[in-house]
Amino acid sequence: MVRISLLLLLLNTSACCGFGFKGCSQNYPQTDVMWCFNQNIANLSDVLSMIPDNTTTINLSKNKIRSIPSGSFSHLLHLKYLDLSQNQLAALKGGEFKGLDLLDRLNLSCNNISRIDPNAFDGLTRLRLLLLMHNQIVHVLPGVFNFLPAIQELDLSLNRLQTFSCGECGGSSTLTHLDLLANNIQRLNVSGFPALEYIRLSNNSKLELQADAFAYNPRLKSLLLQGVKAEIVLGLSVETKRRLSWVSFSVSVEKSPFTICGLLKGMDQLERVEVSYLYDLRCDDNRRSTFRWQFDDKACSYEEISFNIFIGSAVVDVLFVCVCLVWHTQGPALRYLLLILRAKLRGRRGTAKANFQFDAFISYSSRDEAWVLGQLVPRLERPAAGAPGLRLCLHHRDFRPGATVLENIEAAIYGSRHTICVMTRHFLQSEWCSMEFQLASLRLLCDGSDVLLLVFLEEIPEYCLSPHTRLRKFVRKKTYLLWPASAEEQEAFWFRLVDALKGNEEDEEGRGEELAKLTG
Repeated sequence: MVRISLLLLLLNTSACCGFGFKGCSQNYPQTDVMWCFNQNIANLSDVLSMIPDNTTTINLSKNKIRSIPSGSFSHLLHLKYLDLSQNQLAALKGGEFKGLDLLDRLNLSCNNISRIDPNAFDGLTRLRLLLLMHNQIVHVLPGVFNFLPAIQELDLSLNRLQTFSCGECGGSSTLTHLDLLANNIQRLNVSGFPALEYIRLSNNSKLELQADAFAYNPRLKSLLLQGVKAEIVLGLSVETKRRLSWVSFSVSVEKSPFTICGLLKGMDQLERVEVSYLYDLRCDDNRRSTFRWQFDDKACSYEEISFNIFIGSAVVDVLFVCVCLVWHTQGPALRYLLLILRAKLRGRRGTAKANFQFDAFISYSSRDEAWVLGQLVPRLERPAAGAPGLRLCLHHRDFRPGATVLENIEAAIYGSRHTICVMTRHFLQSEWCSMEFQLASLRLLCDGSDVLLLVFLEEIPEYCLSPHTRLRKFVRKKTYLLWPASAEEQEAFWFRLVDALKGNEEDEEGRGEELAKLTG
């Protein structure tokens, strides 16, 4: 029994305070905001009695509330925003908002309010925004503003007002924004609002204004008169026009003899102009001329051209900086790519030349220089008596002074009939040797001839060749020479090497003779 009682107490507490009641709900964790909109609420008292006292915002819009009992909100001392829009309120008789001393915004729009008693807003001493648009208000009773000492914005648009006079409703020294859009106002008196900065009188077709209608509104900056006779704008006093920074009006060429320039004359502080029916205006009096809305004013200015030039120069500057940075950080790689491109172009043009400067270019590591200079060079350049020697290209002897290393490597590879790579572990560790092999293998790919010969001075395991993809593929597909340890086998090594060099030369000479016969 005790457990059941505790459970019912818990459910009752959560229903009233935590999770909502009668369709209302609270924000979490901001429990001071109550949402009760679109819940078919008709009896306001039943709902308000359950709302926590610390609530600051209540949304009761889109319900069926017809009246507000006096003192209904008296216990909500912290309420700052109240939304009663889109209900069925018909009248405000007074006392509805007693106790709401901290209320800042009140929304009563889209109801059926036709009557507002003078003391309807009694107690709303801090109310700054009052929304009463889209009701049935015919006139505002005297003394209404006496109960709104802090009011700043008032919206009475889309009502049935025929006159609006602060002499009847009382003035306000704090009101800055007044919206009277789409009423039936004929006479206007706002002399009791010295702080007024914005007033919208659009779509009051029967409105008549005196020249000094805003003489007592020294702060007035925005005047919206769309759908009102243009004569009203023309008839405003010089002082009023001089103060305006935003003006809106309607002009129809077919019906109005006034020009826009004539209507704007004297408005020296204008920052914003809105003209309705501008689509009827032409660039001049000729009916065949272009409509003003078809005229592109940007065509007469250099703003777009300047912007395009700015964007173009900015893009060029960014690209230039990027190219400089890439060249500075990746210069060797880019030069290598350029050499590859040039090699491909050479391959496309064909390289069946009969004469080369050298018979072979020797690519080797400086750590293997003893074998190259002691064994390879003497045996190939100075063979036994009666045998012709070969012309070899060596780094230290035949590279052209003043040229870059990459240029010398490229010239040596393409100026030699063959490239001999002396393969050791030292060769694999050398960056320049790797570069020479890459260019030589690229020439092999482009020319399609056996221009690359590999001479291994030692056995190199497979795992050492793994990082060198192109070299590993070449070793698997092509025959290479291995320097033997015994003297008897070394003679066979030299014979095979010289034969490979001479044999390729004879093939090239034979192809040259056949080409001469065909062309001769």
